[in-house]
Amino acid sequence: MSEVLVVSGESSGDLHGASLVREIKERVPGTTFFGLGGEKMEAEGVEIYRDVIKHAAVGIIEGLISYPRLATTFFGFASEACRRKPDVAVLIDFPEFNLRLAKRLKRAGIPVVYYVCPQIWAWRTYRVHEMARYVDKSLVILPFEEQFYRRYGIDASYVGNPILDTLRSPDDVKATLREDLGIPAHHKLIGLLPGSRRKEVERLMPIIAQSARLIKARMPNVTFILGRASKISEKKIRKSLGGEHDFIICDDVYNVMKSSDLLIIASGTATLEAAVIGTPMVVVYKVSPLTWFLFIGLLRVKNYALCNIVAGSRVVPELIQWRAMPWLIARRSLEMFENGVLDHTRRSLERVREKLGPPGASARAAEHIVSYMRRA
Repeated sequence: MSEVLVVSGESSGDLHGASLVREIKERVPGTTFFGLGGEKMEAEGVEIYRDVIKHAAVGIIEGLISYPRLATTFFGFASEACRRKPDVAVLIDFPEFNLRLAKRLKRAGIPVVYYVCPQIWAWRTYRVHEMARYVDKSLVILPFEEQFYRRYGIDASYVGNPILDTLRSPDDVKATLREDLGIPAHHKLIGLLPGSRRKEVERLMPIIAQSARLIKARMPNVTFILGRASKISEKKIRKSLGGEHDFIICDDVYNVMKSSDLLIIASGTATLEAAVIGTPMVVVYKVSPLTWFLFIGLLRVKNYALCNIVAGSRVVPELIQWRAMPWLIARRSLEMFENGVLDHTRRSLERVREKLGPPGASARAAEHIVSYMRRA
């Protein structure tokens, strides 16, 4: 019986990992899985050593705070993985952890496949040499990544983007949600998406909430719907809002994306998901000043939002770090409703969606992984 190790440390990776496990089981029935991940992978039958997703962090300083817990998990799990010797290890994003794990696995003679590779083309490019030494196969999900990795002698294949496997077109979600929530037909609907990590929400939610209040003062016929990620409690959201508010809180982030006229959204994978759905957005992000100071010198891209990086130009506004101020976010958001900007942005996002190619990334990735299983 074949055994596959799967490691994910982010909510999006947990979703992609679950889809991948499903596809592998269809091709090789009876395969067993173990690793690190969350509830979606566990629901697909993965034996979860530890759920590390709830402790996910962004930023150098933020990462240091989580380090002791992750270090304990790392050493225990690496020993367990080397003892069990799976037929293949599949690492999904989570580079600070997974690149170190790849080194251990490679030395133990376990084939390593990296799916949803680190964005080392964006920053800390020197890590590409670790990929070359310790990863047998890279399965990339952005069109330009295959050429980037191959330039460094890495066996890379573009399998498409798994976002296309998990998202559907809006259909009549907008009308249905408006009706269910009793939102007046003449109101604009703005979705607020402060992120899926606790520190993100703590840092961004007060800024986004103040921006919404400024927008409401200028545009009374607007309703705000706040998307709550599954790992963030409603208590945490309400605490971050700090005081009275009239925002609708929704537990389905994708419904928020599909139903909104505009999103105020934290930079990350969610911006590409929103682009695939076709909803215009204003992208915001902020980390600690020290993290930003250390981070900026390592950056190798002009744009931050994934949808803009794929587009090759700034198709949606980005307000990052010191520019993530409530008055500026409000102004950019109000400008999106003027002079046909929303329609123009939707057309630009359609081109982003086209660049990602057809659905089926999980199935294509599974084919590559199964080929390694058959060599074992």
